[in-house]
Amino acid sequence: MSQTRRYINPFSVISNGDMSRSLTGAEVSIRDVDDIAIVYSWNGTAPVGEIKVYVQNGTSPWTLLGISPAAVVGGASGANNIMITNVSFEKIRVDYVRTSGTGSLSVVLTGKGR
Repeated sequence: MSQTRRYINPFSVISNGDMSRSLTGAEVSIRDVDDIAIVYSWNGTAPVGEIKVYVQNGTSPWTLLGISPAAVVGGASGANNIMITNVSFEKIRVDYVRTSGTGSLSVVLTGKGR
C-alpha cells in the first residue's frame, strides 16, 4: 500500500491573539504527516498561561495530547517550541489557557511526512 507523505508549510494557528482571555487555535489537518513543529511567541504585561495541544481522529472528541514538560507562557516576552514526532492523528489544534496578565500570542505550526 502506497502512502503520500506531505509537508505543511508554516501555518499561523493563532496570530496576535489577545492573551487577556483563553484562545482556541485553528484546526489543521495532519493526515500523512509524521512530525510536527509548533513555535509560539508572546509579549505583554506579564502574561501567564499554558499552551495545550489537542488532537482528533474522525468525529471523535478533541483529546489533550500530553506535553512534557508543560508548555508554559510567563514573563513579559518569550518564545519556545514544541516538537511532536510519530504523529498518528487526523487533526491538531493549539490552544492557550490563560491564568493571568495580558499580551499578544502568535503560534505557527509546520509538519512533514517521512
